[in-house]
Amino acid sequence: MGFEGRGQLVDRLTEQVGNREEACRILVNRGHMRPDGTLTAAGELRNRMTAQERLEDRARRRRVRGR
Repeated sequence: MGFEGRGQLVDRLTEQVGNREEACRILVNRGHMRPDGTLTAAGELRNRMTAQERLEDRARRRRVRGR
C-alpha cells in the first residue's frame, strides 16, 4: 500500500475503501471531516500522523477502553 506518510489521511482511506466519496463519508461520520470536505480539528490531528502512528493511537485507545 502507498499513502503511509503524514498528510495522506484521505488518500489512504480512499485506497482502502475503493473510492473517495466513500472515504469522505466515513471521515464525516467519524467527525474527522466536515460535509464541505475540510478536515475538523480532530481530522487535522490524525492527518498529521503517519499510518503507523494512527495504528498505535487506535491500539492505545482500545487498551484504555478495555481497562
